[in-house]
Amino acid sequence: MSKQMRVLTSLLFMCATALIWVGCSGRGGCSNEYCDIPTSCEQPCEQACDPCNTMGDVCPEPCNEPCSEPSSEPCQLVTKCRHPNYNELSCVDGITVYARNPKMCMLGDQYPLEFDIKATKDVCDVRVHTTLPEGVTFMRSEPEAKVDGKVLVWDIGYMQCGECIPAKIWLKCECEGEKCACFCATATPVKCCSLLCAKPVLECCKSGPEECRPYDPINYTVTVTNKGTCKATGVVVTDNVPEKLEHASGLRTLQYNLGNVEPCESKQINMCFKAIGRGEVSNTIVVTSCNADTVSCTSSCVICAECATIEKNRSG
Repeated sequence: MSKQMRVLTSLLFMCATALIWVGCSGRGGCSNEYCDIPTSCEQPCEQACDPCNTMGDVCPEPCNEPCSEPSSEPCQLVTKCRHPNYNELSCVDGITVYARNPKMCMLGDQYPLEFDIKATKDVCDVRVHTTLPEGVTFMRSEPEAKVDGKVLVWDIGYMQCGECIPAKIWLKCECEGEKCACFCATATPVKCCSLLCAKPVLECCKSGPEECRPYDPINYTVTVTNKGTCKATGVVVTDNVPEKLEHASGLRTLQYNLGNVEPCESKQINMCFKAIGRGEVSNTIVVTSCNADTVSCTSSCVICAECATIEKNRSG
């Protein structure tokens, strides 16, 4: 029995020796198979196991140090604007203002605020003003506005129905957040009465032959034109027949009633005379009207049996 105990004691000693040799064979730390060491942090933890197993096969507490220091400032969420980036103001007094912004602007950049002023009826005393939001800087405007701090004013005055005036403001964004500009418009409805200030202006032209033989017919054409801005009323053409001419009617004074002549309108008269004398004859007509100045025009003709031109050569 004592012999068996000695053999059993020897075997236990050999097993203990083998276990000690395996645990410390690397002269240093344990592998991940022996001790499960956390590896998620940037900096590794200290040696996890006792190299000589003086503390027993027990791993230390896991590494709980944070990987990086988080920011102390909370994240800011983007909020929606209370108003759309475009809107329309319709006034019962006859003015409509349609304003529009870009949807977003980067901090420090400039952005345009555009609007159109349209008259839906004839109005006067038109005035549009807007108050700029906080956090923006006014740069310029077209058309130029009166600037009083954050308030911009346009005094437009009279506008016809359908007339539209475009305008634009350039602003610089100085801080984050919603930038809301509100527009107000006032006008006075107006009705107008008018008249046309015009004047008829008559012109006349008489054309005929430059020469003829005695007893030949002489035909004249008289053209009367209104170059004014309204019609000439009661237009009458009068021809006092000269001595060397004779009209078929035998009258020495001829009159032609043209009635009314509209602006840019022309009316013509044809006259036929017979030459009864010799020499140069001038025939003048006079044009009168109830509302236009009197004008006249003349045509000249040489009556001769055989008309010839004599030229004298003074050379050498």
